[in-house]
Amino acid sequence: MKYFLRGLIPDPERRRVLLAIISLLSIYGLTVGFFYPLISLNMELRGYSSSLIGLMGALPFLASIIVSPMIPFIMRFMDVRRWVFISICSDIFFIFLMILSENIYIWFVSRFMMGVAGTILFVVSETWINEVAEDHYRGRVMGLYTFVFSATLGISPLFIVVLGAQGNLPFIVALVIIAAGLLPLRWTRGQTPDFSGGKASHVLMFCLLAQTMVGATALKAVEEALVVTLMPVYALRNGLTEASAALILTVAAIGAMAAQPLVGRLADSMNRNLLLFICA
Repeated sequence: MKYFLRGLIPDPERRRVLLAIISLLSIYGLTVGFFYPLISLNMELRGYSSSLIGLMGALPFLASIIVSPMIPFIMRFMDVRRWVFISICSDIFFIFLMILSENIYIWFVSRFMMGVAGTILFVVSETWINEVAEDHYRGRVMGLYTFVFSATLGISPLFIVVLGAQGNLPFIVALVIIAAGLLPLRWTRGQTPDFSGGKASHVLMFCLLAQTMVGATALKAVEEALVVTLMPVYALRNGLTEASAALILTVAAIGAMAAQPLVGRLADSMNRNLLLFICA
């Protein structure tokens, strides 16, 4: 990744910051790809109903729907680097809370709050990438980011294969992984956009201006939610082991990993609406 960016981006300062942000999001991707199916499998093995498992899986996405419209406004109060730091620390705290207690209500609150933190982290970080990357290579940078992120999502269920889905150990490993996401923040000094004092547009206005992008993103989000949260439970109930259920997610990520570099290059060289239509 470092050498790809070196050939693409002549400015060493921009290159360093983009490498740091992509690394940070990739580490977070390890946590997401590991933690989401871990929760579903853990609840299934503890005998919770499908309704409760589905509700637990929906909470981060519900949090995203609620919080996303507020992000343009909250970004005015602090720079993006501080928001990323707060988001990661919040995730660390709520994973630790889930380790301390198996109370299902505490888990519900923790999952919702992790959804809030994750939404802020993703939106702020991807805004950061778009702000630092210049237009003539932005598509390839986003393609690289999506490829690496998809790779981490694909690899992360293998932690369940090794650690299982019961006991505190997999949760402790998830906590350590997300804490490691703080390390790349040290490399981001000097290219931190500050939106404080800026004018924030309402999210509905953005939806009207970018209907195609918003619609495509919404459909993709629904697909990701179903696959990551419910597919392992479906596999388990059809006689597969924990390890096999987790491996299904790894297989599902391979296609996404393979396509991203090509899609990124095409996005820089052809009509992007046409490209979206072809992909759909």
